[in-house]
Parts: sequence; structure tokens; C-alpha cells
Amino acid sequence: MVALWLESRFLASMQLIAVLLPSLVWLGDFLIRLLTGHFLTRWTHYMFRPDIPLTIRALSLYHGWLPFLLLWLVGRLGYYGRGWLAQTLLTWVVLPVCFFLTDPVRALNGVFGPSGEHRQECVAPGLWLALMMIVYPMCVYLPTHLSCAAFSGEYPRRLCKHSTPRATNLQTTWLPKGSGPATRLVVLATTRLPQQEKVMIQRMVFGLLGALALFGI
Repeated sequence: MVALWLESRFLASMQLIAVLLPSLVWLGDFLIRLLTGHFLTRWTHYMFRPDIPLTIRALSLYHGWLPFLLLWLVGRLGYYGRGWLAQTLLTWVVLPVCFFLTDPVRALNGVFGPSGEHRQECVAPGLWLALMMIVYPMCVYLPTHLSCAAFSGEYPRRLCKHSTPRATNLQTTWLPKGSGPATRLVVLATTRLPQQEKVMIQRMVFGLLGALALFGI
């Protein structure tokens, strides 16, 4: 909604990268359960549990319309090619927050297993978290990014604009004094973003890292 209000193609692209594939799987699972009585992935099993209030389940229907709203919004504003990098950085902060600070019963963002019905027991919980931090960027965000970039013509414009290789002097990049590896990674990863978006990402990620430090994680 912030992306819609600000008409920000950067925020809209970030959210499209994050939700398009998962929401389409959610919608397919929900519709197949309605039509056949069987689940595709069981991601939407909670939508058919009578012990969960109907109003709560109705709120979750946003998974069905949000990807189409974002497709329309990005279609009007344009696709921002570096949105998937920003979303990856955000994911690397959000997933540990969900893992350490939320109830496993809620199964937020798959950090405790692929199904919300029970925790996975195939591998150690920490290893599963590490795998999710790789799977989301490589198997969810990257394919969506490549598809959006191809349909929007993002790659041809960028190739024409940067046809001549340009060296980047990382020695002149600003880094906070005494910064640790996580801080340096965030700053270096956002170096070539436009100033407004770079500051927005850095403040958002540093704020979440500060919250983790506050809770002693």
C-alpha cells in the first residue's frame, strides 16, 4: 500500500518479487481445494479449519488479489531491476527475526518447515533456516526478477546505458566507523542504488539489525 500511495516503482518491484510466486501457489492450492476437495501443497489448510474465526480467514484472502494488484502497479510505474537485491537483503533480516522471535505454531515464512501444520524434522532447525535464506533469493526471487526484467525490457535498456564497462572504486565507498561484516555487506550491496532508495534500504535493514541486537540475538 505504501508503494501504491507513493507511486514508488522501487517498492512495488520489491513486493512483486517477494509475493508473486508464493501467492500464485497459495491461490492455486486454495482454488484446487475448493474445486476438488484436495490440497495441492496444503499451504491453505488453515483456510478450511472451522476452529479459526471466519474473519481471520477472510483477511488472508489478500494472497489471492495482491499479486495482480502489484502486476498492475508495476505495469504502470515500470519495473525496477535492482528490487530483487533489496528484497534479498530484507529477507536475510526478516527470516532470522521470524525464526527467533515468533511462535513456531504460526509457521511464518516457512522458517520452521514447508507446511504450517507441523515443524520439519529432516534437518537441524538452524540448517533449515540457512537453506531458506538461500532458497528464497535463488528459487523464488531470481526467477521472478528474470521474468519481470524480460517482459519489461529492463535488460536491453540497462545494456544500452552501460555498454562500456565502468570501474567501481570500493575504497571510496562510505562505511560507518567500526562497522562489522553485516553492515559492510549492506552498504556495499546498495552502493550503486539511487540515493533515496539506498538510504531507505539501509535504514530499514539497520533498524531490523538493531532490533535483533536489542533482543540479544
